[in-house]
Parts: sequence; structure tokens; C-alpha cells
Amino acid sequence: MHLLEKYALATGSKIGKPQILKKFFPVPVDKYITLQNSSGMPGKSYDYFQEVVNFLLPILAKKGLSIVQIGGAEDPAIEGAIHLQGKTTINQTAYIIDNSILHLGNDSFAVHMASAFNVPLVALYNVTSPEIAGPYWKNNKQITLTPPNWAPSFNPNESPKKVNQIKIEDIVKACEYLLFDTETFNIKTIYIGNRYKDSVIETMPDQVIHPEFFKDSVLNIRFDFTDKQVDLNHTAQNLSFRACSIVTEKPFPIEYIVQYKANLACVIYDVTSGCDIEFIKKMEQFGIKYACLFNSSKKKELTVEQLRDQLMDYCDVQEINTVPKDIPENLTDSNLKYRSNRVILANQKIYPSRTAQLLDLSVTDAMTGKNLVEISKLEEFKEDIEYCYIYSDQA
Repeated sequence: MHLLEKYALATGSKIGKPQILKKFFPVPVDKYITLQNSSGMPGKSYDYFQEVVNFLLPILAKKGLSIVQIGGAEDPAIEGAIHLQGKTTINQTAYIIDNSILHLGNDSFAVHMASAFNVPLVALYNVTSPEIAGPYWKNNKQITLTPPNWAPSFNPNESPKKVNQIKIEDIVKACEYLLFDTETFNIKTIYIGNRYKDSVIETMPDQVIHPEFFKDSVLNIRFDFTDKQVDLNHTAQNLSFRACSIVTEKPFPIEYIVQYKANLACVIYDVTSGCDIEFIKKMEQFGIKYACLFNSSKKKELTVEQLRDQLMDYCDVQEINTVPKDIPENLTDSNLKYRSNRVILANQKIYPSRTAQLLDLSVTDAMTGKNLVEISKLEEFKEDIEYCYIYSDQA
């Protein structure tokens, strides 16, 4: 039974279409779809709307359609959309939805509003069920999608979020079908890494990064990406004007950068191949924030228990495994492509993965199917794949 029917029975009320007051808002485009990427419950919010929009934009552009993002001011902005989140009242939002050609979003009030206005919609459900909390005035122009092999958890903070199991291509296809009564989209998701949605900015220690480049992100300086002696002058310059973390497998003269410790978010010390207690003591002495990691996917001389015994007076050792268990076996198809939200700065170029950097394949030429075949042969790609979205493009 739908919740609305339950409420009606409990209160003795009749169910009728709501009368929602709409107030004009000057939307800067005539033809558009609306998108809301948030919900009142964190567990409902789909993490891959940016990928959906990336694929939708060229499809919509052929028909002169735009995407208008609605929602709260705190909602992450989707690139390629017109941003009205946090700029409208609920009555102005009603006007915007009523004049849209389609609404796309998580299970939220906007979905029910679109349903009441008979606006075609694509809505994503996981925490609750469409049967009990979906659009009540549903018709054949309104599609609700749920994860495969799924049952609602009714947990507003569901983790991991099952809504993320809904395929990107299924959302795009549903939108295309409702808008144009056709399905020409033929992308197929092969793999999405657990860290794909994380924006990670990293650099080699021999570079000074412009302070405006991803200025609001912590810059990871990868001492562990080089066998050469690290010149701390470049690291000091980066620390002088932005927040940085240092990732290292070896001790280094920490005293040379102590004056910049206000901008040093953390020293991440990989102790898998051994730990220098004196280095730990110096970081303690200078009040440097640090974390010790043990990577169980790497070759190691000591067990994590032995390292914890050594460091019991200082810190715990966090055990990690950077190689996922579900790596696709066959990545030799030339139709495969990949995307990454990881940025590695080296050789005055931008790379989307460590393996792309090792092969000197910058962002402009790294993500083709041909290069993915080459990249996937390197052992380092087992760790890179955690940051990747891999898909088959038959277009």
C-alpha cells in the first residue's frame, strides 16, 4: 500500500491532486529538463549524476534542450547544468518543474511535484520502494528505477548506498526514451572504482603548482612516486600558499618544512616495507599530523601486527588494500574507454592515472580504448582502477 493511501485511511481523508501555488521565475532557457541530485536522506543521493549529465548533454543539445539544476544551496553543482539550486522558493521551483519537459532526480519532494503536474520523470529509489513512496499519480511517462536484486533498507544513512548500483546507462536510456521515444544510447558500464567519485589532486615532489589550480583542494605530494632524492624546496613552496599532504615510504628531513606545518594537512607514512621510529619521533616532536598505513597488496617484510607492536606508543597502523578484488579480467577491447577524477601533475603535464603518467599519456590522449589496453597491462593499474570509470562505447 502506498504511504499516501495509508495516511488517508488513518485520517479518514480523501486523496485528491494537490493544488500547488506556482510563482514565476525567469529561467534563462525555453526548453529544459530539471535535475535534482540531492534528497532529504544522504542514503538516497545518487553519486554519478555528473556522468549521467556528461552523456545526456550531447543528446539534449541536438534537440535544443538544456539541463536546469534545482535543489538546495548546499547541493554539489553538476557541470554542464544551469545552476538554480538555492535560488528559488518552493513555489518558484513548482513553476520551473511545471514548465520542464522532464524531471530527473532521487526520491524527493520534487519527484512528487513533477508527478502531480504530469511531467515525465525518471526517479531513483533504494531506501524506500516506489510501490509505497513513489509518484502517486504515475503514468507511462514516469519511470522509477531501482538497483538490481534489491530490497528497500529504510535506512536514511544507508552505506554503501545501493542507489549507486543503478547503471548510468539505464538512467540515460530512460531519459532518452521519455523525451524522444527512442533508445540510441549504447554505452555499457564495465567498472566503477570505489574512489572514482573522489577528486584527488596529486603532484610529483619536483614541481611547484600554481596556487589557483584546484585551490580549494588538498594537494597530495607523492614522495613515494620517485626513487630520486627529494628536493624539499619545491615542497616548501607549495606548502607556503596551500594545504598539502605528503605521501612517503621513506623518512625525510621533516625539520625543513616545520615552519609551514599550518598548511601541512598530514604526512601519510607507508610503513609496509619498514618503519623508521626516529622519523615518527621527529614528527611527534614538531607536532606534525601523521598517519601510518600498511598496504597489504604490496610486498612486505613485517606483518601489520609486528608494526603495530613497534608503534604502539605512537599511533595505530591502518591496514589498507589498494587493489580491489573485482577487477575486470578482459580490458583488451578497443571500444573501452575510461574516465578518472584523479589528477596527477608531472613533467608539466596533467595525467588521469599513475599508469598514464608512467607511459606519458596526458589527459588529452590517455582515455581512448587503444591506450586503456596499453595502460591495463601495467601492474600499477591494479591500484589506479580504484579511481576509474570504465565503459564500453559502441558509438
